[in-house]
Amino acid sequence: MTARRRTLIRRLRTPLSLLLSLMVVGLAGYGLHGALRHVDLKAVLAALRGVGAHEIGITLLFTGGSFLAIVGQEYFALKTAGRPLPFPVAALGGFIAQSIGHSSGFSVAVGGGLRYRLYSLFGARFSEVAKVQASFSGTLGLALALQIAAAMLLHPGLLDHEVTLPHSLTRDIGIGLALVGFAILAITIRHKPLDLFGRRIETPPFRFVAPQVLCSVIDIACLAAAAYTLLPAGLHADYPTVLGIAVVSLTLGIASSVPGGLGVFESSVLLLMAPSAALAAPTVGALVAFRALYYLVPLALGLVALGVVELWRRRRMPT
Repeated sequence: MTARRRTLIRRLRTPLSLLLSLMVVGLAGYGLHGALRHVDLKAVLAALRGVGAHEIGITLLFTGGSFLAIVGQEYFALKTAGRPLPFPVAALGGFIAQSIGHSSGFSVAVGGGLRYRLYSLFGARFSEVAKVQASFSGTLGLALALQIAAAMLLHPGLLDHEVTLPHSLTRDIGIGLALVGFAILAITIRHKPLDLFGRRIETPPFRFVAPQVLCSVIDIACLAAAAYTLLPAGLHADYPTVLGIAVVSLTLGIASSVPGGLGVFESSVLLLMAPSAALAAPTVGALVAFRALYYLVPLALGLVALGVVELWRRRRMPT
């Protein structure tokens, strides 16, 4: 790739990313407007007040499980990058990066910067932190691709409410995604450098990549379980459907850099599950509660943890 072409790609990347974000937010907003136009705000607030302590507790447990998986992925990402750090440090770095980065949008840039603030205290160079971020994002993308493939194979009618595709075509797409995902994993088993477009790329070892992908799968599964716990029983939602919606929504949110996939997951649930008029307000209340418990609570804790790290940095700086 020539220097002129690389410069052109860098110049176009930001406007294209912004355009994609606006498109996804616009579509999500349009979907929410259509789904909520007959929903009474007072009924939504009443539904929120009706969320029980039992459901909140279980949701927080699944949220904790999700972030524990994120911590495990971070620990192995550091090993993949050739900069292993003690588990408590990896846990702190992964939690701060994901709780703040994912909720603020542009998680790759924000998460990378937050990781560097902590890991540089332990001697990590910027290039090593960039490898950690790339490893984390790459294995998350691989896990999402494999889970989308599983959703298409096991639940080909997931999008029937909005998109009419032959189930056979949906399954074929799922098979294609699965083959690509397993092919990437197979490359890491070989653990030999790749020559791609004239560049020599070192492949990470399978013994680190496999647990990262597994941790990502657990992370997303816990996220879907947290949402599933709060949905009203009358909706008759099954967990595989909620998981499929979560995987597709997360993929769209990450690709478009929408903060926390705001509105994407909510509009997807309301459009694809199509709750009745009586269940619309309880469903919206459950989604608001999920947003608060899964995103806002970790965000608040992440900001506190970041403040502690910054105070620690100041104390370590020479006067």
